Amino acid sequence: MALPASSPAASFDEAVLRLARNDPSLTNLNLSDEHVGPEEASALAAALRTNTYLDLLGLPYRGNHGRIGDEGATAFAVALRYNSSLTTLNLWGRNGFGAAGATALAAALQRNTALARLSLTDN
Repeated sequence: MALPASSPAASFDEAVLRLARNDPSLTNLNLSDEHVGPEEASALAAALRTNTYLDLLGLPYRGNHGRIGDEGATAFAVALRYNSSLTTLNLWGRNGFGAAGATALAAALQRNTALARLSLTDN
């Protein structure tokens, strides 16, 4: 997990806890080396709903970790309806979601004015 050097997180669980606590030092979270399946994506999305500091979330699928699926994509869509700080969300790389997840994300973008970049390449 790549976090800013000034605010290292020891684990995925710690990162979710820091998001939920609205830690102002956590502005960039790259989870490309973590196993993030639908359950983990839902926990992450729930914490993201009320976070006001995270600017970038990277959750690319790299072939040897979990896939978020439609359940995870839909959870992120719900979070995006409420979150006002995230400007970049990277979900590229065969994260295993289809039309249902993509449709939920598209609907969320109708309400979210902060997100400037959504990467869904290879889904």
